[in-house]
Amino acid sequence: MLMNSSGISAYNYSENCPAATGLRLFVNGKREFLFHATVACFASFSMEGRAEIAIETDFPVERVHIRPLSFGIEYQQHERSISFVIAEPMNVFVEINDQKYPLFIFANPPMKDVPSENDPDVIYFKAGVIHEVGTLRLKSNQTLYIEGGAVVRGVIRATDAENIRICGYGVLDGSLEPADGPDRRHFVVLEGCRNVTMEGIILIETPHWMIVLGDCENVEIRNIKEIGHCVSSDGIDIVGSRKVLVEGVFLRNNDDCIAVKALNNSEPRNAKRTWANDVQDVIIRNSVMYSAEENGGNCLEIGFELRTGLVENIVFENIDVIAVHGFGSVFSIHNGDRALVRNVRYENIRIEHFYDKLIDIRVVDSPKWNEDKVKGAIRDIHFKNIQAIEQPFNSGYTCSLIGGIASSTVDHILIEDFYLNDKKINNEDDLWLHTKHANHIRFK
Repeated sequence: MLMNSSGISAYNYSENCPAATGLRLFVNGKREFLFHATVACFASFSMEGRAEIAIETDFPVERVHIRPLSFGIEYQQHERSISFVIAEPMNVFVEINDQKYPLFIFANPPMKDVPSENDPDVIYFKAGVIHEVGTLRLKSNQTLYIEGGAVVRGVIRATDAENIRICGYGVLDGSLEPADGPDRRHFVVLEGCRNVTMEGIILIETPHWMIVLGDCENVEIRNIKEIGHCVSSDGIDIVGSRKVLVEGVFLRNNDDCIAVKALNNSEPRNAKRTWANDVQDVIIRNSVMYSAEENGGNCLEIGFELRTGLVENIVFENIDVIAVHGFGSVFSIHNGDRALVRNVRYENIRIEHFYDKLIDIRVVDSPKWNEDKVKGAIRDIHFKNIQAIEQPFNSGYTCSLIGGIASSTVDHILIEDFYLNDKKINNEDDLWLHTKHANHIRFK
């Protein structure tokens, strides 16, 4: 059974957006509305049970990729269409004929605990309408609900708020914000907030970083979808925050997908507010990541700015990395300030494409990003059950880096059940690993 499959009859997010992609999507025989963003089109619907997906095209179908590959979705290919079945809610990347403008399918579970639009603590945006809100500021005990099929154009802010919820299957659109220059702003910024839940919404056309948690605690982000297109469209920046769970998200970004940081805030606010605090107890799991930036940007990043004493207990688990383009890395820790980074675990991660580096763990000193003169260290990093696909155009070219400096070393790295194609990595040469001031690197 499909539910809440509404859409807006005509809406383009950008002048540069293709007028038509030559695609039509049907779910259980019913045509679904396709939204158009700058770098992808997408559809969003809720489902229970199985869903039969059919995609018709205006051109001959030659090649098809349905990602993540680990989902194991089998499809039927016809001259001008493909079809497949999904048995449960999931976020899927469909690429036909190596399109530069792919289709994302966001099949959602039914939304639980839908708030009442008559509740005075609920800000409710109805489906079928484009709502222009500018800057939307949330207060304690408020819920923001964007109904599936609604588009809200603006940015979200909350400061020192508790018990807030941002939810729904609608779209948050940042295209009215300045795309560059001194007035460019982050998209969603929560600072000094406690007990926060974000779930379901789709974020597109960001002017800058997409979701920023600055000095927050007890935050859960579930089933958020992002389609970032501009440079610096970081997916989720966890900055000086604690007890954060990110689960079931789909992130397509033109920079870091996840970035764990500690720094002073970068937008005009109360000068007493800082995000340069310890980062502790962060879990990112059961998600899909796609770092599309050709000039850099990492997928699972800690750093560069780590202006605090401690960054610890960070877990990345059960993640599908569709691609890391450009000169970024899949796994990266760049400690350019004074923090001690420790107890980081990467487990059950599958990488379908990477161009330059697999692992990049370093103590660095960037004049652009770093301020602390005394550098911190990195220790106790564990990779377990990692599967990466190496392809002809990067075979023998890619590398991994682990390096510190004499006064701030990298210590105790365990690489366990790490596979490049079907070959298990047993030593530094297998990984094309370059090291400097790095101690106790073990392979298991």
